[in-house]
Amino acid sequence: MEQNLSTYCHKFLIKLSPNFIAFLLKSEKLAEQSVKDTAFRLFVWAGKQTGYAHTLDCYVSLIEVLSVSSDFDRISCIFGELKDKSFLINVNAANSLIRSFGNLGLVEELLWVWRKMKESGVEPSLYSYNFLINGLVNAMFIESAERVFEVME
Repeated sequence: MEQNLSTYCHKFLIKLSPNFIAFLLKSEKLAEQSVKDTAFRLFVWAGKQTGYAHTLDCYVSLIEVLSVSSDFDRISCIFGELKDKSFLINVNAANSLIRSFGNLGLVEELLWVWRKMKESGVEPSLYSYNFLINGLVNAMFIESAERVFEVME
């Protein structure tokens, strides 16, 4: 795949943008568990393009794809890269990450996103609170979920 993409893009002087990569990663075809490897390979390949840099949306989209198949190793790798970037988080990205990490029981990652939201001045939506509470309950942090619920009220 990578060689074909490189050859095609070089031949037609095409450079794939981060918005296009994020769009591809969100497509239904790449969201299927059977093609998560393809999504990961596309992400890695795109990152090697000259002058290219992944956006927050690219990272979030890939983490969503990988979370469907519970690919903890790759999620950890991609999340590590994401943390090293200085992206300003927005409510949509935060909600998606909190939902993905919560479904997998990755509380440390979920709480990092929550703190990043607060640091960025992003107001949590009702969805944010729901995803956070669900994630904490899934990880058996019942008392923490109850405290979040009290704050939410």
